[in-house]
Amino acid sequence: MSRPDPMTIARRPMARAQGKIALSGPKQNAACSTTLFDKDLLNLDALYRLVERADVVSEGRVESINGHDRFFGSTILTFDLREAPVGDQVDDTVAARLVQALTIDDRAQRVIDARVFRELARLLGTETSVDFEAQSRTVHSGTVIRIVSDFESPLSRTGVVAH
Repeated sequence: MSRPDPMTIARRPMARAQGKIALSGPKQNAACSTTLFDKDLLNLDALYRLVERADVVSEGRVESINGHDRFFGSTILTFDLREAPVGDQVDDTVAARLVQALTIDDRAQRVIDARVFRELARLLGTETSVDFEAQSRTVHSGTVIRIVSDFESPLSRTGVVAH
């Protein structure tokens, strides 16, 4: 069987697909480029920005339970919506709406859990386990939002070594 001549074969047209590009990095006008709510749904990008800019306090301690070491701790994320990088007009009503969204939106809880996990890793270093349990509650006073997350995690005595 002979091979076909590449000069005589017609190419297939390129496949076309709808696509989106996600850009990241600081923007000069980031303060007004994002809104907290988009079509009545919480904007996860805006929430991520808030959580990353939050003032954070974390603490914890190791306790041995039945011969197994576990880390118990808490993280408090605090941010003032008036200083947030969002384009919304911020008042007590917007703060209350955000607190409600943080309470009922599972996607928002994932953003918060990811931030809490980074705090856990900062506290434990190489002993950080991928398994952790966290419970969060959110309160606000005026435009100041406070997310308190209590967590516990087993200690990982074996780390991953890259070669």
